[in-house]
Amino acid sequence: MKLNEVTQKLKVIKDKDELEELHTMLSIYLSELQTYKATLEKEESLFMGGKSQDETVANRKVSWKASSSGQKLIGVKGEVEAVKPLISSVKSKLYTTY
Repeated sequence: MKLNEVTQKLKVIKDKDELEELHTMLSIYLSELQTYKATLEKEESLFMGGKSQDETVANRKVSWKASSSGQKLIGVKGEVEAVKPLISSVKSKLYTTY
């Protein structure tokens, strides 16, 4: 399920069990994203350390961000930031409704 679908679903869910299931699903997804983010950040460290010492840090960072893994890391960071408020929203809806 895509995040925009989750947002739409959250607007119409009225059942406590569905909200709890959505909360669990989002929490697990966030955990997986954070694990994947850590893997990409480790890869970034190796990338930075493997470059020539003559190359500036700024050039290394630009090269990393332009790489396939660097692009993935940018996307994962964005998803992590999008999922956190969704989890909070589900939790708030659970507490205010039930």
